[in-house]
Amino acid sequence: MLILRRIRLVNWHFFADTTIELGSATLFGGDNGSGKSTIIDAIQYGLVAQVSRIRFNAAATDRRTARTLESYCRCKIGADALDYVRGDCLSHVILEFEEGERSFCAGIMVEAFVEGDARETQWLLEEGRIADVRVYDESRFLEPRRFRDSIKQQGGYICATKREYNGRLTHLLGVHRRGADFNPYLEAVVRSVSFSPFTSVHDFVCNYILEEHNVDVSAMKENLQNYRAAEREALAVEARIDRLSSIASLTDA
Repeated sequence: MLILRRIRLVNWHFFADTTIELGSATLFGGDNGSGKSTIIDAIQYGLVAQVSRIRFNAAATDRRTARTLESYCRCKIGADALDYVRGDCLSHVILEFEEGERSFCAGIMVEAFVEGDARETQWLLEEGRIADVRVYDESRFLEPRRFRDSIKQQGGYICATKREYNGRLTHLLGVHRRGADFNPYLEAVVRSVSFSPFTSVHDFVCNYILEEHNVDVSAMKENLQNYRAAEREALAVEARIDRLSSIASLTDA
């Protein structure tokens, strides 16, 4: 059975460098603010990669805050825009999967900056464990180029895009969907994170079963305009028929 065996969080919120061991079933427990949602969001990020698809802090249903990739990497600790523990920094989220004797890793390196957007590198190591991934050179972080070279030297792969990362990772997980804009398995992962006890079957089906689709309002408006134009034309035709009927009655007379 394929399972997520370990998670390594480096400069991910309050986790400076922590490896979390997991089993086939794992329960996270702790007080509010102890890091449960932080770990769940790291798993989401490591699997999905596309931040626009992720619902950060959705697991904390009663405490929804404006968590972002920057706030996780630089460790935002307050409401003020300057309340960060870290300045420019490197962060890593690494997932290790195990199936029998085989293990592989998937991860994302983030270069977070005080000024400007973060740069992300998605990578895969199809044979290896978290312990094989070099993040440091002695006591210093490997700079991004050297980290990427290190992954390649171990037989790993640096993904050019997040979509490529999704495709390669879901292939390794055995849930690949060819041609899908966004893999339904990953979408289910994102939805499951925000799962909470439901009070109606309707809410459960709408929130967790049905796929989300954006409503094309422009098409609806165009259809409505076409219906109105057809209605006006039909009324005009009826009016002409009435006039012709009147003329015909006069001729008959």
